[in-house]
Amino acid sequence: MKKLQSLTLKEWLVLIITVLTAGVLAVPLIVTSTPGLTTFFPFLFAKALAMQTLIQIMFVVWVFLFTLDRSYRPHLRTPLVMAVHFFFGLLTLSQLFSQDLPRSFWSTMDSMNGLWQHLHYWALFCVLSSTFKTRFDWIKLLLISIGISIIVAGFTLTEWVTTGFQRADGLFGNSLHLSPYALMHVFFAMALLSAKKLPIRILVILGLTLNTLSLLAAGSRSSLGAAVIGTLVCLAIVATRQKKVRKKIIAGMAGVVLAVVASVFILGSVPSISHLSSLSAQDRFDLWHIAEQAISQKPLTGWGLNNFSIPLRSLYDPSIHTGLLQGWYEDAHNYYLDLAVGAGIITLFAWFVVLAISSKNLLHIITKKKKTTLFYAALLGALVAQVLQDLFMFHSMYQSVMLTFLLAGITILTVEKKPKDHATPFVKDPMIRGSIVGLTALAVAFSIYTYQYLPMKQDVMLVSAMEEITKPDYAGLHEIYTEAKSLDSPYTKDELVFLSTGIITSLYNYRLDESEVQTFTDEYARDLATFAVQRPLDYKLIVSSIYLAGADAAFKEIIPEESYAASDHALELAPHLAASHRARLAVALHHGDYKLAESLLPIVEPYLTSDYDRAQHQFNTAAVHYGLGDYDAGTEALSYALDHGYVIFSDTVVLEALAHISETHPDIPNAPANYAFEFVRRNQRAFVFETAAVLFRNTSLEEPAAQALELLREVDSDRAEALENLFESPEGTL
Repeated sequence: MKKLQSLTLKEWLVLIITVLTAGVLAVPLIVTSTPGLTTFFPFLFAKALAMQTLIQIMFVVWVFLFTLDRSYRPHLRTPLVMAVHFFFGLLTLSQLFSQDLPRSFWSTMDSMNGLWQHLHYWALFCVLSSTFKTRFDWIKLLLISIGISIIVAGFTLTEWVTTGFQRADGLFGNSLHLSPYALMHVFFAMALLSAKKLPIRILVILGLTLNTLSLLAAGSRSSLGAAVIGTLVCLAIVATRQKKVRKKIIAGMAGVVLAVVASVFILGSVPSISHLSSLSAQDRFDLWHIAEQAISQKPLTGWGLNNFSIPLRSLYDPSIHTGLLQGWYEDAHNYYLDLAVGAGIITLFAWFVVLAISSKNLLHIITKKKKTTLFYAALLGALVAQVLQDLFMFHSMYQSVMLTFLLAGITILTVEKKPKDHATPFVKDPMIRGSIVGLTALAVAFSIYTYQYLPMKQDVMLVSAMEEITKPDYAGLHEIYTEAKSLDSPYTKDELVFLSTGIITSLYNYRLDESEVQTFTDEYARDLATFAVQRPLDYKLIVSSIYLAGADAAFKEIIPEESYAASDHALELAPHLAASHRARLAVALHHGDYKLAESLLPIVEPYLTSDYDRAQHQFNTAAVHYGLGDYDAGTEALSYALDHGYVIFSDTVVLEALAHISETHPDIPNAPANYAFEFVRRNQRAFVFETAAVLFRNTSLEEPAAQALELLREVDSDRAEALENLFESPEGTL
């Protein structure tokens, strides 16, 4: 290895790209949940921004490198490289026809899978497939990735054990993001099992073992099934090419199948394993049917990346299944259908071409290199596993990164050759070289400032503002909120909406200083309406805005017209969704418009397709009956809901309605307040206890308020003490 002082400029640039690539591979270790650096989505958002920054710098350095030496330019005549460029070109072109272009380009913080992110995958492929020339160059990166995966697996398995073997998500925040990562590293480790050096063999065996356990901990049926089939494909190829070990390989294949079957039976009581045997495919079938209809409506251009919810709301039939919209409905849970819905069937065909050429290249190498069959067979097994897994899953961000890494590796293995010096004469000019360096520095600085620093800064500020709500320090909160809003990051529109709802709810609940509340709430409420309108095609923002906070503001008679208009808009956009009708009902309840609410009850009822929905509906029914003075009917409805035990912390709309009825209808016995307290007691959540104590205190229900405060003290003594001090303070005009 040469000393750093003796490296040429070209070698320095290759070294920088290598270090940056290692940084991209280490991105899974980033989680922003530490004090002072907490984001709304600590497992995904910060990872994406860090990865984007590293790839952008890497891409600029690579451009400088191939102007210095033309041997580092893309292999444009290689079929796989051409296919990858063609795919990303079609993907980019298709987004010009997106139904919601900003969302398709930037995506959201909890997805980070828009066109901007895909362009980074393309840039990563360009750099890796052009910079690293030999199999051994790529294997070094492979070993780095396996080493990092061992660290990730350590966190995963620690979580798995400490949570009683529940489904784990490790450093990804979601088991469906963890499982593809572990799956890919199972095959990466398998590819290097024949390594001769002992330290490498130990690393590889450790990586294979821990990542296999991580797959079990994640409890993903599609990933585990894909791992088994991919492994069988790998072993079958090795058995075909190496006759001496054929019997051992066949025995190994049988062992893999038996091991999987035995783990399901022997470990059947382990939660993450028992999940594997459960059959909950109906949601996916419903989503696939909707995706097929969406594709038939826009087969060539698609609806735009991340826009699956747009055709979903018009095509979903609420009578077909109950659980669909209570789960994840941002995609079809099938990558191929997602791609066709988002970018059209031509782009989907281009992706199949990429997969076909990659498989063909690996098979071609396998027929030529008998001694290293396991290495290439394992990579083909990884590709097969990815293809199968994508039939039942969406592409997570880091799954796409690892797949890009694999495609780049296949390209390197296909065109493998020793690098030669092809210095380009014109860059010998010091002035031109200096200009390239200066432009590179400016591009890097602009990239970090525009796309990374501002979103991260804003997101951290918004989390800080959320923390101010609980103090409550509204002056400090307002200052942070105003500054964060002024940054106007494309990633954080949704979070500004959620923060607005939290602020409005908090201001309404506590009512500490009426002048302060009046000043701030009007601005927040109108911001909320503005942000919702910016996404007119996304019903989720409109519905959540009304359901969570719009009604609170309406209850104070600050924006009653806006709340009614927004609920009408939600119904217009999503007439087939129960959430739209419930939003309208929630607004009516908050306004105390019980006659309108009564007329809405039978409209909502056909959408009640589960016991959970029916119980929640009974809470609303009780509020309506109490509001209209029908005490017996209200008590009957509340009894049904409470007997079924379906109460969740977000249903404070019912709590507010009951407390308000107790205050405004003194002729009705205290049953509404008593039932409201029963609702609180069953939740066992600090937030609900705190909210209940304030609401009961505001409505002069001293005994329930004291009981709610006592329940809060058992769950969170510090929070209870702060609230008690607030009650006793002179400015706490409750």
